Formats: sequence, C-alpha cells, structure tokens
Amino acid sequence: MKECRKLRQDYRDELAEYEKELKLLLKQGGKGTGTYSVYKSIPDLMRRAIIVISTPSTPSRPNNRNPFKHKDEWMQQFIQLRNDLMIRLYFNYGLRRGELLLLDIDSVKMSAPTPSGEVKYLLAVTSLDDDYIDPRSYEPSIKTAYSHRVLSLTKRDYTHLKGFINQYRAKLFDDDIDNHKVLFTSSQSPYKPISVSRIKDIFNILDETITKHYPDFRNTAIYESLPHLTPKVGRHTWAYEMLKYNYAKEYDASIKIAAHTGGEFIGEKQIMDNVVDSLRNLGGWSDYSDMPRNYGKRFFAEQANQRNIRRVNEDAKKVKDELESIIETEKTEDIFYAF
Repeated sequence: MKECRKLRQDYRDELAEYEKELKLLLKQGGKGTGTYSVYKSIPDLMRRAIIVISTPSTPSRPNNRNPFKHKDEWMQQFIQLRNDLMIRLYFNYGLRRGELLLLDIDSVKMSAPTPSGEVKYLLAVTSLDDDYIDPRSYEPSIKTAYSHRVLSLTKRDYTHLKGFINQYRAKLFDDDIDNHKVLFTSSQSPYKPISVSRIKDIFNILDETITKHYPDFRNTAIYESLPHLTPKVGRHTWAYEMLKYNYAKEYDASIKIAAHTGGEFIGEKQIMDNVVDSLRNLGGWSDYSDMPRNYGKRFFAEQANQRNIRRVNEDAKKVKDELESIIETEKTEDIFYAF
C-alpha cells in the first residue's frame, strides 16, 4: 500500500504540473507549426496534449479529460495507469505495436550498480518465452533480429511500470487465475494479454478525446490533415523528435569541439549519418532499412524550407528599407525643387 500511495502522489504532483500545460494549450487552441502528414507523425504540441489527457486521475486530483472510466474506482485506476504507460511507451520510446504486446513483467529491469552506486533503468524488448502459448488471435512477434534491444527508461517511467506490476497487475491474479506474465492485460477476468483490437479501441478513444478538447488539431484551416492516432503514429512521432533532438545536440557538440581543438567542423552530413545510426539502433531497424534515413531527408528538407523562409523575410525587409529610402529621397527632392 505504501508503494501504491507513492504512485498516487507522483500522479497528483504530475497532474498539477500538467494543469499549467492544459491552460496553455487551451489558450493557444493548439495553434502551432504543422507537420507533414505523409510521415504519419504529429506536432510535438499535440503529443504533449495526449500525455496531458492520458495522465491518470487520483482520488484527490481527478483528470476530467481522461476518457477511460470505470464504475469501480480501483479498476479505473488500473485501466488509466495501464493505458497511460502504453501510450508513453509508444510516443516516448518508439515501440512498435507488437513489441509492446510482447513485454512481460520481467522486461522492466535495473542494471547492476556501478561502484558509485549508479544504476540504469531498462526495458528489454524481445520475444516471449518459447514455451508460452499466446491465446490472442493475432499473435504478436518481433519484426526482425535487429528489433531485439534494451532501451533505457527514465526513473519516473521505471518506477511507474514497477508500481503498476506490483501494486495493480499483481492483484488481478490468484490461485484460480493463471499468471501468464504478459505485462499489459485485459481489465476483465481472466485477464488475458491485451489484444490488438483493444489497443485500437484505446487509440480511437484517445483520438476522439483530442478532437473534443483540442479541436484545432483537426482544423485543416490551421494544420495540414493530421493522421488518426495509432501506435505507428506514436513511433513515427518519437523517431522524428528523437532525430531532431540528437542532431541539435551533435551539431552543438561538434561546433564546440572544433572551436576548442582548432580542427575542422565535421559537417552536417557526417552529423546526420551519426544521428541516423543512433536512431537505427534505438528503433530496432535493420541495416537495410531506409526508414531512419528518410527521417534525415525530411529534416534537411524542413531545414531548407526554413532557410528559404528566412531568406524571403530578409529580402522583404531589404525591399521595404529601399522603398522607404526612395520615398525619403523623393520627399527631399520635392523640398529642394520647391525652393
């Protein structure tokens, strides 16, 4: 119970912080930079609105925007926590739909402590045990050999996953119900592993809720047509945001190294190659997949568009300055000839 109370307190604190974002998002009405629908990703502002919506309610601080309700308070907490964790794993860590369905209660681990006591929080993405017979009509599988990987988790996400496993999921299983060990389960007895169809339902409900509370995201007069929310949209959104973040970090580091050593700047192409390789490993793409490099092409295309916009704006300013100069000259000449 102590861990359960701690988990609730974490969500109370988190929801208080998100209330500030809720007010900001409502004030902005979702207005911001659009995205290219061809890539099946969404703007970062919309991703943050999703996290705001999916944050679980607590008894002392309800999240009225969370659409996942149940008549039983404890079961509602179970469902909301489960759904929030799944949504975060899709949007913040880029898991494929099937990879999440294959996680079990042993997938969430800590590394061995270093001599200084530091540990890492880990998520093992791999297949279920060979002897496990999956009851789902759609049997999930790891896409390729490259998809087996270990991801680092934030301490917050590790703690909440462990809290879900030990304080919520564990209460579902007793001597009469077989504990199949799959991490995310149905909310109905006998609590089978969560199905693809249920994941689809959750994302459909989430999409309807976004449209209800932040309708401007579906307003094509403001944004390009944004994709319907799915796990794949979560993965695409994660991948592009990850690439942009890593590129900016690598670029700044390369500039500092060149300035400090007096060497040459390694160049944007080499930086992007490094970032693409990193993204490939994190996302579990094969060496032959073009997808990670496609994100790089998209990034450079957007950079080129932004530079062109800056060029047009700078040119417009020069034209304005020259026009004002001509007008001032004409005024001066009129005064001269008046004498």
